[in-house]
Amino acid sequence: MKNATTTPGILTALAGSFDWSGNSGRLTFAVALLITTIFIGLGMELGWHDTAPLLFFGVAALLLFAFLGQMRRRMRDAGWHGAWMWVCVIPYVGLIPQLVLLFRKGQGRQVGESAILRRAGWMLALAVCVIFAT
Repeated sequence: MKNATTTPGILTALAGSFDWSGNSGRLTFAVALLITTIFIGLGMELGWHDTAPLLFFGVAALLLFAFLGQMRRRMRDAGWHGAWMWVCVIPYVGLIPQLVLLFRKGQGRQVGESAILRRAGWMLALAVCVIFAT
């Protein structure tokens, strides 16, 4: 039986995104990146942000939060510290580490960090998504 963190799929990618304490494989990270990018890009192109702004930005914020969780888990799998996640949020600059995470093979080890830092990162990501939704 496959491990839930390595099984690709939409529901797996979303469900694992809210638990920042594990690892995430390349394929699951790619699925989360693809879903988030397609929804936000397509929604902006089709004008969903004008026709149903509350629904669009609410779903986009949820997907963004889920993607940040997957990115955090993928960084742990690659052996990176979770603080690097905030570099990925910077427009254009963040594409470089995201591409590295897509193609870098996981090391199967986790970088040690305190639960306080993990909770603080979770709360900061939640705050960013709430601001994005408003």
